Amino acid sequence: MVAFICILMSIAALAFVLFVEGDPVVLSAVDEQIAPLTRKKETLYENLRDLLFEFRMGKLSEADYLESKRTAQAELVPVLSALEEWNAKKMREEVTPPPGWCERCSFTNPDTNAFCGKCGAPLTTHKKKKR
Repeated sequence: MVAFICILMSIAALAFVLFVEGDPVVLSAVDEQIAPLTRKKETLYENLRDLLFEFRMGKLSEADYLESKRTAQAELVPVLSALEEWNAKKMREEVTPPPGWCERCSFTNPDTNAFCGKCGAPLTTHKKKKR
């Protein structure tokens, strides 16, 4: 009887692991732009570490090392700049409350409301800047 219960529990655990799917992770548009830039940044830093290692091991001359380092750093600058811009945009999105959000009670109202439907406080309108 105990063996039968153990077998059933093992089958149930195995079925859960194999057939139950978790919720898919939904990335924002900003996160989708940040991910490849982050991978490229990590790759370039790894290349710089490898260059330094090879120089210290005597596989590269100093002139070759400095030229390769300069090239890798020149490639890294635009990646870091783009990452900084996307991270700033992500921060702005996270800090900006959604339209219709009540500052007093934190209730989210429809965009068309001028007053909160829960507490009656006047809602501030967030107008986007034109670029």
